[in-house]
Amino acid sequence: MIPTALVLAATLALQVVARGDGFDYLKQGKPAFARTAFRNQLKRDPSDPRALGGLGLAELALGNDQAACTTLLEALAAGQKGPEVRLGLGRACLRLARARLAVGLGDDDSLRYLLADAEDQARQSAALAPADPQPWVVVVEACLEQGAFGRAEEAAAEAERRGLDAKAVKALRGQLAYYAVREQVAAGSETDYVAAKDALLALIRDDPGSAELRLRLGDLHHAFGQWQEALTAWKGAFVLEPFDRPALDLVLAYLKVPALADAARATLEAAADAAQKRVTGNDPRPAYALFCVGQARLFARELDAATTLFRKARNLDDTLVLQCSLGLAEAAFKTQQFEEAATEWKRAFAADHAGAVALLHHLGTATTVSGGLQYLASVAVKKQQAGEARELLAAAFGLQPDDPVVCNDYAFLCRETGKHAESWEAYARLIELQPENPRYLNDAALILQDYLKKDLALARSLYERAIECADRLLGDPLVPQASKELAASARTDASNNLRRLPPR
Repeated sequence: MIPTALVLAATLALQVVARGDGFDYLKQGKPAFARTAFRNQLKRDPSDPRALGGLGLAELALGNDQAACTTLLEALAAGQKGPEVRLGLGRACLRLARARLAVGLGDDDSLRYLLADAEDQARQSAALAPADPQPWVVVVEACLEQGAFGRAEEAAAEAERRGLDAKAVKALRGQLAYYAVREQVAAGSETDYVAAKDALLALIRDDPGSAELRLRLGDLHHAFGQWQEALTAWKGAFVLEPFDRPALDLVLAYLKVPALADAARATLEAAADAAQKRVTGNDPRPAYALFCVGQARLFARELDAATTLFRKARNLDDTLVLQCSLGLAEAAFKTQQFEEAATEWKRAFAADHAGAVALLHHLGTATTVSGGLQYLASVAVKKQQAGEARELLAAAFGLQPDDPVVCNDYAFLCRETGKHAESWEAYARLIELQPENPRYLNDAALILQDYLKKDLALARSLYERAIECADRLLGDPLVPQASKELAASARTDASNNLRRLPPR
């Protein structure tokens, strides 16, 4: 006979496993617990398609759209092809696209691919779940972002046919009205603004708990330059749904306008307050709103408070390395903690170089941050830390690729630290910016000749151009003597280097 104590222990163990099932946690609205449960399952079997799909859905619920997208694609590749996985992937792609739009990245191929994938995955989910209206809601939203109003109307009708509840139907109709008017804004027409606003307000009166309608109302005001009204609408939305990152990103841009900064800060604080009241424990979802409030404090030069918020947000959500490290770096630089600033800026750009550049331009701080990076790079050069200087200037070059000084300094440091391909890329940009500068032409050619050892015909033409440009400067009586001396030096170098090239 099995001892009673062992039976009791086994029963308790089974109950723990049941309570620890990731999908149960998702149903209970505890995505952080779900993520932990699925990660534990994947430690035992890294290719478990069910656990991969669950982890992707947990990341989606936590707002980590890039992680959700990557993990759900892995689940599909592993054989998990259920409708919920494809619907989750569609939503992740749609939210990634909206995040790019929010920070001004609306004109590249990746945005179009994300929106097309969102629509395609949602349609596949709809085919696998013939009674579920939700996939068609995602199709509607993806089509609206693509400007495909005919397809959006058809998808909305299909969602309604499948039994989408009346409030959700009205919300979809409100989105259709907003996007139609937004297209007219792009065409220069504002005639339907009042009608669209009144329509959205009527829908909100009918469904005051709809965050989506309030978000669209804010977007409508924003599109027509009604800034204060936009912030008021978004603030009302955040009280109901404080985790919408693209909407929070839109509000961040208002911080750089002095007349709107206080209202923007209040809007972000409302989101952070609502987010922290919504969840308990170490749930990471409030972290993004806390980061945004940290940015508001940073703009107001409340540096200690900003630093505290950035650290709290990063501790809560380890996916926010990019955002919080940028904020921590700027706060550290402003308090002359230069080593910490360098560390955090390098960490941010290493996490996502393009994302860091986009966010800083969105915040309006790209030029200021570039100046800080250049200063830290100059300090590193004095300490003979060329690799450190190059890494910092790589970030500055990403922020200001059209600044000849940044471009030249970065190109030189790449050359000196063995990054010859990167050096050529920077020199190529430099001679686009200043095609008549003999020094830049010579240095660019030198990379091809002595370091990359290729394209020698191009190197020859660059040396010849350098000599021609130098001769023009030397023969111009209006050119200052100092500039003539620089031109003469570049001409001498170009002539010597040209002689070292093999015969034609």
